[in-house]
Parts: sequence; structure tokens; C-alpha cells
Amino acid sequence: MSSSVKIPVVERKRPLVTRIFNFVFWTIFVVFILLFIFIDDPNNYLGKVFIGTLILFVVGVFFIKKPYKIIGNLILEDSAIIFVNENNDKNIYPIGQITDIQFQYQGYQGRGRLFTLTFDSGLGNIITFKHLGTKYNYELFLENKHIQLLKKQLKILSGKEVKL
Repeated sequence: MSSSVKIPVVERKRPLVTRIFNFVFWTIFVVFILLFIFIDDPNNYLGKVFIGTLILFVVGVFFIKKPYKIIGNLILEDSAIIFVNENNDKNIYPIGQITDIQFQYQGYQGRGRLFTLTFDSGLGNIITFKHLGTKYNYELFLENKHIQLLKKQLKILSGKEVKL
């Protein structure tokens, strides 16, 4: 019985706007923390300004573009790995010609992290393999629906049990 899994391939980008936003946010955050520590504010003006600024930053997050672009899909089949780009051009890598399959797992979108109280973005998952001596790297955007199928396909492709 043949099965396959289709996973979006992404290209990361870090726009200048995102970098500036992050820098300004953390700078203002540290300044407010220092102000809370060193300045006595009986009317709590600092707290009110801090909350207002925090609300502005939260609203601003919704206007920032995603830090990645989907450039195609990687289809993992029993007999081949197929990359289909935005223009529907296909690169087919037959399993018999593939060596050195590796997978670097960083989590799927929305997976909670206990210690940092944050959620994974689904980025940073990289599959690497050699096809006829040429090394290929694809960064995958994983969602919860991909995990079980991906584990199954990677087990078939590599011949080993895969833990995610």
C-alpha cells in the first residue's frame, strides 16, 4: 500500500521591519523594567504608560508580515521524494538514488513548550539528503496534521524508527 505526505517548503526571510520592531520592543521593555526598579511613582503613571505601550506592540504584531515564504511543496512517497515549486516544476528524486537522509526536527506550528511558555512556529524543520552526489536541503513548515504521516514516511525512507 503506497502512501505519501505533502509538506510546504519555506524560505525564511527576516525583513528589516521585523528586526526593527523586535529591537524597539526589547529596548522599551528593558527601559520600563529599569524605570520600575529605580523610580518611585506614587500615581503609577509608569504602569499606565507601560500597559499602553504593550497594547500598541501587540496590535503592531498583526501588521507585520510572516517571516517566511512558501516556495513549494515536498512530497514524500514510498518510491521518491518530489519537490514541486511555485511554478509547478517538479524535481523527482527516486529513493534508490538517495543516500544520507537526515531530518532536523524543531517542532510543529502551535506545539506548546512547557518551560518557556511559548509555541513553536513550525519552522526550522530541515530534511537533508544526497541525490547522485548532490546535497539537497529543504526547510519544511510543519503542522500537527503532518506529524504522524511524516514519521511513517521517514521510517519507510530511512528504514529506521523516527522519533518526533
